[in-house]
Amino acid sequence: MKSWLLIACSFFSLSAYSFTTGFGVGEDLTFAHLSGVLTVSCFDHSKSEYALFRCRGTSVEPSRYSYFYGPKDIVADKIYLESTWQNGKVVKKTRSYDNKNNRSSSPINLAHRSLTQAPLIGEGRNVIRYQFLKKQEVLLEGTLEMRLLMSESRICRDGHITSYNIADCRNSANICNRYFQNENNCNY
Repeated sequence: MKSWLLIACSFFSLSAYSFTTGFGVGEDLTFAHLSGVLTVSCFDHSKSEYALFRCRGTSVEPSRYSYFYGPKDIVADKIYLESTWQNGKVVKKTRSYDNKNNRSSSPINLAHRSLTQAPLIGEGRNVIRYQFLKKQEVLLEGTLEMRLLMSESRICRDGHITSYNIADCRNSANICNRYFQNENNCNY
């Protein structure tokens, strides 16, 4: 009887331990292309300008960034993540670990592509190997899967924004992001 009780307690302890590790956004992210037409009226002191932009962007839901969470009783100083994309590309990231909150010290870029940042995951199935480290010693390691799924492209209704920054009429990057936010990423 004692041995069964010991096995049952061990099983539930290991189950709770393993289910606490992963990203706060879950295992599946959805990616969609966005587009729309935006007119912008810009005013700055005595100047005024007007612009028309064809905005193009992307939406990742529930989020492009997420903290990586670990078990409550691990005392690590770093997290090492290595993601193998469906197409074979490998991306590696390291973050310091916040033991008080049981998570990475900062959110991890999962799906935001820019000139200076590579996302951790790519389209399709991704296998992520993780390690919790303390002074370069591996305390815990494992793997998990995440998927970045393509959804249908979305077109926003035509929009208009009034801005008190002339630069918004000269460069579409910031103002188009604001437009997509105002339009709830074309989710109607």
